[in-house]
Amino acid sequence: SIRGTSVFDGDLVSSGSILKLDSTDGSIVTEIGNTGIIMPPSKPVEFGDPGENIFGDGSDLHISSSDDLFVVAVDKLQLDSGAGSIRFEKSASEFFRIERDSDKHVILQPKQSNGDLVLNSQTGFEGIRIDSSESTVLILSGGAGASPHPHGTDVNFFVSGSIGSRGKTDTSGTTLFGGDVFVSGSFYAKQS
Repeated sequence: SIRGTSVFDGDLVSSGSILKLDSTDGSIVTEIGNTGIIMPPSKPVEFGDPGENIFGDGSDLHISSSDDLFVVAVDKLQLDSGAGSIRFEKSASEFFRIERDSDKHVILQPKQSNGDLVLNSQTGFEGIRIDSSESTVLILSGGAGASPHPHGTDVNFFVSGSIGSRGKTDTSGTTLFGGDVFVSGSFYAKQS
C-alpha cells in the first residue's frame, strides 16, 4: 500500500459517520451515516461513466444518461408533481406538457409554435388531430395524399369520410351518430 492509505482486512465498523473529504479544499465529498449516503450539492453519483449520473443542486434533482434511460416497475409507475405539471423537452426546449389546472382538468398541450396534438393508432393511422395553427379539430382526416382537405377558414370541426361509402363493406367511410342529433344553427347538405 501507499503511505497515507489505510487498508482494512475484514469488517470495518464505525459508530459515527464515514466522510470522504476533497483532497484540495477539505470539503465533504460523501458522507455515509445513519440517514444514508449524503452528497453535497452538485456532487454526482456516477454509474459506469460520467454521462450516467444523479446529482442534486440544492433544490432540483438531475438524472442523466449517456444513452437511453429505463424506468422499470413490476407494478405501478407513479409520477407525483406538487405543481401538477409534467414537461417533455428535447435539447432543453419544451415541446409538450401534461398539466392539471385549478379546476382539476387534465390538459395535454403542445408547447412549440404551431405544434399539433395528434392521436395515432398503433399502425400509425391518424385518428384525431387538434390543429394549433388553424384552431380546428380533425377526425380521421389523415386520408390519402390525393384527398381534398376542405378545412377552410370557416371550419373548426371536421370529420372525414368517403363519399358513397354507405352500405359498402370494403370501405369504412360513413360517419354514424347513435341517438339524437341536434343542430342549433343552420344545417347544410350537399348531394353529389
